[in-house]
Amino acid sequence: MDDLQHGHGKESWTDGSVYEGEYLAGKKHGRGLYSWNDGSKYNGDWQENKIKGLGTYTWLDGRQYEGEWVDNNMDGIGVYTWQDGRQYRGEYKDDKKHGYGIYTWSDGRTYSGHWCRGKQHGLGTYSVPGQSTKCGLWEEGKRIEWFDEDQQKEIKANKLDYKMYFRKTESGFNVDAIATFEVPSNFHNRVQETVNKFKL
Repeated sequence: MDDLQHGHGKESWTDGSVYEGEYLAGKKHGRGLYSWNDGSKYNGDWQENKIKGLGTYTWLDGRQYEGEWVDNNMDGIGVYTWQDGRQYRGEYKDDKKHGYGIYTWSDGRTYSGHWCRGKQHGLGTYSVPGQSTKCGLWEEGKRIEWFDEDQQKEIKANKLDYKMYFRKTESGFNVDAIATFEVPSNFHNRVQETVNKFKL
């Protein structure tokens, strides 16, 4: 194949980075483990020299992402865990939390709701252990409104347009028009199916 790497191999660079895994026509392609010189590692799928498919990225400080990748970015469903116990389970796009996701703090507080470009954005619920769950609206990472039970019912029945509470008009363009406070029907299954693939 014109002296191009093909099949299983190992490559190292002068900066201390190492890749061990599969090659196709001289490019990282298939399963492989890349270890950077700073101690970070990626173990998973590659396609034409790019991280694409399923894989686990572990940072030197203990953070870890297990999930789907597209063109070197977290993209799809994944679970991101911090060393202090915080965790995000949900959707990503272009390396940012985007779509629906559940963020849990190390003290047990939880935000379950919609995200846009890495920030809480749209409808969500906020719960604190031992207290009742609150339903609200977030805009670019900040909670801007709490909704009482009557408002929640109206939003669920599409009788109240929650987007009118946004401070910026353009914020309404970045949300699901028919969103509610409910977890999307197949969300937990999709996350669990992705996590299960790492146990095979």
